[in-house]
Amino acid sequence: MYGSYYWQNSSWNIVVHDPFAEGQDFEPPRFDYYKHLAGLFTRYNFNELQPSYPKITTNSRVGTDNLATNGFSLSNGEGLYLMFIPKDSERVNAVLPKPDSGKMKITWFNIFTGEYREQGSRNWSGWMELISPWQYTDSVVIVEEG
Repeated sequence: MYGSYYWQNSSWNIVVHDPFAEGQDFEPPRFDYYKHLAGLFTRYNFNELQPSYPKITTNSRVGTDNLATNGFSLSNGEGLYLMFIPKDSERVNAVLPKPDSGKMKITWFNIFTGEYREQGSRNWSGWMELISPWQYTDSVVIVEEG
């Protein structure tokens, strides 16, 4: 019966009928965070994204399995990359395939505020250093042909 015990003792705490009622002994949930991420995945169709290949590693800047020095990346396989950059790092060095136009458009997304910061287009290079405008804050860098 361990599964039932674990489930019952874990699940009762997630049913809160009025999370904003005064007198609660917990911080109100941040539904605005959900709104920001829902907006991101409306702008960039989440259903078309998958973990990008080649996989992310930190072993070297060349090779068949290297994409970036850190972060977690999704791609649509057609030149769009979304990389989650954890707060422990404010930058990523990305190795991305060269787009037909030879240009990459860089946009940053702050997951806590919903703010987008466009950094414009730059010429493609085999090794791009991308620096977040929000130092030591979880963020997403969006790289696309442009």
